[in-house]
Amino acid sequence: MKYLLVAILLMSSPACYAVSVSPGSTVPFYITDDNLNTSHRAVQTISTSGLVDFTINRIPISGPSTMTETGVDSGVFVLYLTIPTSVNGKPLKDGDVVVMTYHQKVDYSGNPTDITQSVTISVTPSIPISSPTLSQDRVGVGQTFLLQLYAPNWNLDSYTSDSIPLNLI
Repeated sequence: MKYLLVAILLMSSPACYAVSVSPGSTVPFYITDDNLNTSHRAVQTISTSGLVDFTINRIPISGPSTMTETGVDSGVFVLYLTIPTSVNGKPLKDGDVVVMTYHQKVDYSGNPTDITQSVTISVTPSIPISSPTLSQDRVGVGQTFLLQLYAPNWNLDSYTSDSIPLNLI
């Protein structure tokens, strides 16, 4: 399957999560670190400057400028990286590697720690969409219906169903 959940779980260290993606798409990265959680009554948005670096094949790329806590007092932060289609003028290909490095200022033992997460670029051709399935045989103007399409390359995180605007299909 195109999307592969990758998780790094280190004892006494924050966890990072990501999914495998293709060039031009956006991938969420999740960082769990209670040390970043300084306001326990609100969802926080924190600058990534000095905390997170991104590279593709060891070449630095720019990433998002902020990360946002996923819920009040959760200690889990999400940042979205849009994968470029090329780096230094070279188009990305299958097997290229995106590395996110999270520079934790202080871990639970009081030491600075770098946590890296790698995601492999997957350049796969789109799978043709199979025939749609309608919830009703006849649908008239103004009636509600459900249209189900089977296209695994459109599922962005492989956990939940996605609402994709029809103008993108």
